Amino acid sequence: MRYSFDYTVCNCRNVTVGEIIYTIEQNNLQEVEEITKYTDAGSVCKCCVSQDKDYEKSGKLYLKQIIAMYKETK
Repeated sequence: MRYSFDYTVCNCRNVTVGEIIYTIEQNNLQEVEEITKYTDAGSVCKCCVSQDKDYEKSGKLYLKQIIAMYKETK
């Protein structure tokens, strides 16, 4: 499944895919904790971190998936 850059990954902090990818690229980030430090994504309920932390099991895009996909392209 493809997601647009304006897709909201973290609903609690309203952080989008584009913001996360930009932050990863600009700061050479490789861990969820680093993304959280820079964007605040994953700092509240943590449902956006990974499927196992998503109590809603919404089947959305997670921070761990974004990191993995970004690493594959580099």
